[in-house]
Amino acid sequence: MRPLAMGKIKELVKTECNNYSKVSMLRNTDIQSLKSFSCKAFTDELDTETPYFSAVLNGVAGSNINDVPSKAMAAAVLLKHAHQRLTAHAYRVAVVFMAGGAKTSIYNRLNSSGLVVSYKQAIRKQREFGEDFDASVKWWKRSIEIHNDTLSLLQEMAEYNRNKSSTARKEAIDRQHMSATLSTISSHDLHDLGLAALSIDDVFNETPFELSKEVIASKCPSYSQEGYENCLTIISSHKELPITSSDMTDIINSATTNPPPVYQIIGDNLDFSVKTRHQSKSNPNKSLHWFNLHAVRNRVCDVTLDDTVSRGDLGEVDISQLLPNHGLISELRRHFIILMSRVLVRNVEALRMFEDCVIKHIHHRYSDVQNKVPTEEIPLGLLIKNENVTSDMVDIIQHLQNNYVPMQDGQVYEQVLFGGDLLTEERARNAQWAFMEGDSVTDRLEGIIPKHEDWHAKLYLYEVRIILFTCY
Repeated sequence: MRPLAMGKIKELVKTECNNYSKVSMLRNTDIQSLKSFSCKAFTDELDTETPYFSAVLNGVAGSNINDVPSKAMAAAVLLKHAHQRLTAHAYRVAVVFMAGGAKTSIYNRLNSSGLVVSYKQAIRKQREFGEDFDASVKWWKRSIEIHNDTLSLLQEMAEYNRNKSSTARKEAIDRQHMSATLSTISSHDLHDLGLAALSIDDVFNETPFELSKEVIASKCPSYSQEGYENCLTIISSHKELPITSSDMTDIINSATTNPPPVYQIIGDNLDFSVKTRHQSKSNPNKSLHWFNLHAVRNRVCDVTLDDTVSRGDLGEVDISQLLPNHGLISELRRHFIILMSRVLVRNVEALRMFEDCVIKHIHHRYSDVQNKVPTEEIPLGLLIKNENVTSDMVDIIQHLQNNYVPMQDGQVYEQVLFGGDLLTEERARNAQWAFMEGDSVTDRLEGIIPKHEDWHAKLYLYEVRIILFTCY
């Protein structure tokens, strides 16, 4: 009886797994599926689609029945052994091994056990993962380009309709036999006509707005199909059609004051040496110099701050405006007290009981925005370039400008900040100065604005802090 029951269970499990292999999430090995793969979702699917197989695994697990990763690993290995295309879990394990620097021999041994895919498959999938590594940053760039193109088209549409309304008004005056004085009409003439109290906007506000595709395409130089559709979307989201000139003015003001967030790019050199065990003229030690980049999107975008003109003449600035006043000193002292209280409760054993009493965050005008919006940071990979070499530094800036600076037909829509240490900033500026005689903004590499980050200052501050409190 026992062998018969075991054979029956074996057939049931085999049939279940054969049917499950056709619909299993383990078959989905594309990038998005691997990113969203979950051991919990996989085990839940097993419970639904293969109840007998899942019961066997639960029975083997015993008291550890809730150990989801172990159950998922065991099921994935067994299913891959019988059905070679069920490799989603094996790919995920291979990614972990790849990040840990596992050697080819480890892949070969574990692949034969069904735990991971082969080394070549893992490399191929890793390259597939890296194909769109900067897709998010390029979308940030594209959103700024779309916003500027759309805003330009909205302004051209408003200008065309304003000119059309002006022409219609002149024709109306002509029909009233006033064409003789039309070319020299003045405020006194308007007063005589009873129109002195009306501004140009008052006259044209109620004129229906022209939005037909054919007219806009022929009259607006910035027209594009995508821009036109974006304009209609923005207009319809503010007010139902038809609209007037006053409505269009409100729409343009709203679009101007709500631009997409900007971003900046941070980079630093990565220098290391590779020592050869058996040196020779053809196989010496290697000194490698690469450049690492990542992009960070600004969480705060204040359109009230103008970055195109200076706030005043430096010669007219009163020195008292630059020196700290009593209020600023008091505020700075309050901040220092909060910062020092954190350091004390963290490093002095007798004061750790007050750790929950210190202020964790110094409130400022953008606190609410920063608490709600998470930081978006995208790695942009390594460039095999040495920032110490001028030509390589130029290549780095050209790479950033060509790929990540919002522009259209050579016109830079938004300059991108490029941060690094003081040496990186100096070399970037020197590279730009070498191209100062270029004919256009892009030729002069002005799409990038170098700036320095205080990494080394923070590093030295931490070192001093550690030395002081270690001695304590």
